[in-house]
Amino acid sequence: MRASKSIWQMVLMTCFIVGCSKPQVTEVAGHYVAKRPFGSELLTLHPDGSYAQVYSNSSGLQTNLGKWKYDPADPGLALQHAWMFDYHGYLVRTTAWYLDVRRSFSGVKLCCPDNDDPFYRQRTP
Repeated sequence: MRASKSIWQMVLMTCFIVGCSKPQVTEVAGHYVAKRPFGSELLTLHPDGSYAQVYSNSSGLQTNLGKWKYDPADPGLALQHAWMFDYHGYLVRTTAWYLDVRRSFSGVKLCCPDNDDPFYRQRTP
């Protein structure tokens, strides 16, 4: 009985450590989806440091290309010349957009700083 309790404690501690650790660069590259009331976005982070951002709504598709950089020691992911959309779906261009990179049991998620709600959820690594 005592041994099984220790094993469960070790399993839970391992899951906690793995779940809370920062993802590595190779885990961050992939496809991310963001659903919004006014449309949806697909963000593809390529392993070579480039990205494609595709926004779609009832009016059609728009595509933006740029570069991304991530270092697990830094606060987050930097997207150069990314698009952001306000709460009404209007396009706002940026020179640099920073997102927190977090690991969850369902995969990697990209969040706005100071907000735990995922902005993008990883669809595939």
